[in-house]
Amino acid sequence: EYNKFDDKIGFVNKKNLFLNTNQNIFAYERKCMNLKSLYEKWSKWEISTLKMLMILNIYSNRSYNDINQYHVFPWIITEYNNSEKFPNFEDEKFIRPMGKPMGMMDLNEESKERKQNYEEHWQSNEADEDRDDNYDRYGSHYSTCLYLTYYLVRVFPYSYIRIELQGKNFDDPNRLFNSLPNSFEYALTQKADLRELIPELFCFPEMFLNMNELNLGEINVEQGSPKEVEGVDMPVWSNYNVYNFVEKHRALLESAEINEKINEWFNIIFGSKQKGKEAKKIGNLFIKQTYEDFEETYNKSSKSDRVYQCRMVEFGVTPHQIFKYDAYKRQNLNDCGKIKRSLLF
Repeated sequence: EYNKFDDKIGFVNKKNLFLNTNQNIFAYERKCMNLKSLYEKWSKWEISTLKMLMILNIYSNRSYNDINQYHVFPWIITEYNNSEKFPNFEDEKFIRPMGKPMGMMDLNEESKERKQNYEEHWQSNEADEDRDDNYDRYGSHYSTCLYLTYYLVRVFPYSYIRIELQGKNFDDPNRLFNSLPNSFEYALTQKADLRELIPELFCFPEMFLNMNELNLGEINVEQGSPKEVEGVDMPVWSNYNVYNFVEKHRALLESAEINEKINEWFNIIFGSKQKGKEAKKIGNLFIKQTYEDFEETYNKSSKSDRVYQCRMVEFGVTPHQIFKYDAYKRQNLNDCGKIKRSLLF
């Protein structure tokens, strides 16, 4: 049943779409989770983008049961900080370049400098005799258990997991998730920070509040006494309100302007530009141990097993590739007739 669809997108591992963690969960529901049908429904605006992202994560072997392979969502706009007005899509600068990984962003001078440093590093190592020495790959990943617990540090059981990963406490209070604008800035400019988002930023406002009254420590401020860490600072355009932010952030995810380009992000995370020559062209390669090719071939009976598992915990795992060709874009909203308002929330 996938043959015709295969011409448009091209499934990878068609005979074994339900891998590892998700195999038992969806063994009974394969007909309900028909990716061909669901993707076409999404392209016609019959299901929401949030739901489509969840489906793609499931097919790529992401799971809520594995903190090393948690669901990954995109940064969708470039204005999480300064503007007092809601992002204006008449200016394309407000839309995150969907076809670029975070490491290749050039939205400000610092991000341009980071991009240049990466490219210079790759070029300087390209002549190495060992072509498999990961010379053209990042030293960090966009989805790891550390990023997951960073975002959800205020929510159980992730609070406990964060302490376990850090050793004895949550981490230095200055490195905790204190500000969404700062987090976006770090993901744009810091060399070791390529983080994307998780689904909760589009549907779970309580993650930004310290409702469990955790002792997260104190942070230094420019003027005055140290400030106790409580909730997360929100963008100005949300009126600093977490519920307002999530409502608007979700509406942005479902907007026609974002959906005009979001298939390009599908390609770099789940599809044709996830690995290989196409990924190399756009600077989207990570160390080889993070890909399922390596996972399937490494010697699990050797001592490298534990080393590999530790690497997964510290570095992260790239989603399994779903599409070998470009994922086609969503149809123009005006061509789809009646708008289904229920899609938004």
